[in-house]
Amino acid sequence: MILVDRATVVYSATDLSAASAREWALMRRLDWMLGRIAEPPRVEDDMLKRTGRMGDLHELRVLDELRATKTVVEIQRPDFGSIEAALEQTLDALTAGVDFVFQGAFFDGRFLGYADFIMLGGDGRYHVYDTKLARKAKITALLQLAAYSDQLTKLGFEVGEQVHLWLGTGELSTHELSHILPVYRKRRARLQEIVDGRIADSAATEWGGCPLHRLRALRRLRRTGSIPPRRAAGCPDAPDSAREAQRGRHHDDR
Repeated sequence: MILVDRATVVYSATDLSAASAREWALMRRLDWMLGRIAEPPRVEDDMLKRTGRMGDLHELRVLDELRATKTVVEIQRPDFGSIEAALEQTLDALTAGVDFVFQGAFFDGRFLGYADFIMLGGDGRYHVYDTKLARKAKITALLQLAAYSDQLTKLGFEVGEQVHLWLGTGELSTHELSHILPVYRKRRARLQEIVDGRIADSAATEWGGCPLHRLRALRRLRRTGSIPPRRAAGCPDAPDSAREAQRGRHHDDR
């Protein structure tokens, strides 16, 4: 997330995925950005770093293969303050009808994202592709594909009926956009609702509402008769959620 001013938060496809998995932790992160709480502790995860590096290499292998046979326009990811230039370059490349656009930039005032690959098909429509190390498609990855397809449509481009993932196994996983798009729009509306609600509320998110803590507390109560402290591992400011925040940083829009 990017805090543009005290009333506006820009969110990414990564934030959308994070909210789908751990909404509460994402709101605590926003509280920190707003200066309402101390920064949650960060936990270095060597396995996560290694996975991130392997994901980058997988993406570069696909890019190199495309460079050898196709016309690929590569958009350099800028700082947020220079996003207009990247948006213009992306729009120019799409309008020109190049074979592939790599890291195409999209920003509609609230959503900011960079699509791995956008291909112009033989049918004259644009098709969104992404690279993932996973052995099978995950809903979070499909939400990202839907997000970029939605952005293309808003810009006036016709998009294909399917979206695609190049998996770590080398397989191409194809999915119907019509099945994913309604879910994406619902998840985006929910994310924007809770983000704007958090901005409007001057108080930090309270610990008592943490669903993971409540679940762990109930399990421990049944087992031992005592309640675990609120800084249990599953709560947003404890090490688990710090690792979750690091995961978001390492896998931003990939």
